Amino acid sequence: MPADHPEALIEETLAGPFGKLPMAGMLREHGSRFMGAALPATYKRGMPRRCFRNAAQLTRSRHLEYWEGWAWVPSFGALPFDHAWCVDPQSGCVVDSTWENPADCVYLGLHVPTEVLLEARRETGVWGVLDVRRGRMADALKRYLSQLPLRDETLGQEMSLSA
Repeated sequence: MPADHPEALIEETLAGPFGKLPMAGMLREHGSRFMGAALPATYKRGMPRRCFRNAAQLTRSRHLEYWEGWAWVPSFGALPFDHAWCVDPQSGCVVDSTWENPADCVYLGLHVPTEVLLEARRETGVWGVLDVRRGRMADALKRYLSQLPLRDETLGQEMSLSA
């Protein structure tokens, strides 16, 4: 892949200091990569800086898949942003109602099933579910992730999924 390809930002990030974070290990092992797409005209832009809420609302109203992880704006370089977006399960395309130019962006994240998202929201009172930086995750998300073939060292000791 050429160094100027937007997806090269993922590799550069994972090879640098951000690659040592617990979130990076989880995304490296179990994340999926997406190139951005323009927001379809049939969707309304969400509130700026409210990606977790915007994506959750689209998931519920438009039956899209909720994804959470890191996203990059190429003009900012290898700087990942904690972000949430949707994916249309039929087309596999990103639907990001938060960012102004999602077609220019690249995404690396985990699919969070709607029932897990809503249970985590009830449990924590917040929309974002991958709160790995502070070592906190909703029990609903821990149960879901424990069904994936995760290794404890992927998440680091502070993120161990064991009870």
